[in-house]
Amino acid sequence: MSNISAKHSIQQRRFETFDKYQAEHFRLLCEQRQPQAALTLSLYPQSAAANLLKARIQALPKRQRKVQLSTKEIPNITNEVASRFWESNDTNSDKTKALAKTGFNSIKMALFPGCFNPLHIGHLSTALGAILFENLNGIILMPSGTNPQKPFSLSFDIRHEIITSIINQSNIQFTDFYSSTLRQDMETILGGIPFAENGFTSRRRLLDIMAFSLLMELNPHIEWVYYVTGVDKVNSYYRRQNQALLLDLLSPRDIKVLYSDREEKTFISPPHNSANLWFNNLIERGFFVRNDRFPSFDVSSTQIRNAIARCEYDTLKYLLHFRSLPTIFSSRYCSSLHKPYRIADAFSLEYWHNQLSSMYDSDSQTYETALKESDRQKKELAMAGILAGSPAT
Repeated sequence: MSNISAKHSIQQRRFETFDKYQAEHFRLLCEQRQPQAALTLSLYPQSAAANLLKARIQALPKRQRKVQLSTKEIPNITNEVASRFWESNDTNSDKTKALAKTGFNSIKMALFPGCFNPLHIGHLSTALGAILFENLNGIILMPSGTNPQKPFSLSFDIRHEIITSIINQSNIQFTDFYSSTLRQDMETILGGIPFAENGFTSRRRLLDIMAFSLLMELNPHIEWVYYVTGVDKVNSYYRRQNQALLLDLLSPRDIKVLYSDREEKTFISPPHNSANLWFNNLIERGFFVRNDRFPSFDVSSTQIRNAIARCEYDTLKYLLHFRSLPTIFSSRYCSSLHKPYRIADAFSLEYWHNQLSSMYDSDSQTYETALKESDRQKKELAMAGILAGSPAT
């Protein structure tokens, strides 16, 4: 078998597996016949609860004008903010009605944070696998906020739009998938406040833990079962800067880490020494759970972005969101990889049509919208002089 044939055979098996996940997921939804859970997934930056959060953080002790925030203080702060949220919205009665409306005695859900830059079939298979592994009632995707330290990352708005578009597609039954903006909300609300950082907890980690804790406090009717992530992340968790997430947030709430192996990547226990004692104790307690029954679809966001930048259309089918192609293609990350390729060809309507029409079952209106967006961005690039030049030899 040639390398190309073998590659296509592997891809075909991956899609067949994903189709089985979707079929099993749909069967589970039909059997449960459960309405969507009532969830609070965002915090309006100008709300009374947001103002309280900002005031509580600003009132903390400071070192060299930087706020000293301990992760052990976060649960108390987020509990106060959640209480203010319900009081200020006068929704205590509405909250009770919403909980009763769900009809669940126990709503079991998982939290799935990630950059999702962009969301693709690998993320969806991981999320589906988590739901099927434990018969969960739902999973919440939490994209990271806009990170100025990652200039090549797509903006939060674009990534969030891709997520909501995919999980709301009528041809994909993802009625128990949700997307939360709380990680970006923390950046917006607390963006101007300097934090004292150390080797254990960075500003970004503090805000992420704040967002995760607030999500749980705003939804006390949810039983949080798993924190879903990839095996590559788990293999880095023994570093001490991750102690706060695992020991201060997840472990006290009895939330376990659910992960799936990837090709050529498996869970590796760290060396048994005093520095890693805390992590090895978590392993012995069964804190890390391997989803061996529903492994994830092995593809990365980096592969997707590289494929878009280099017009490698065989990989683009993993994206699952046609309309985002022109936007991702013109992003700073992809632009850094364009040089050997002719961007004018990539933005050619005929080129897009020939290469992509067989991969997507998009309706004509969606397709026309994407082409118009492609044409608009092509003109912007031309004005900036990016389209000038000849194809690489």
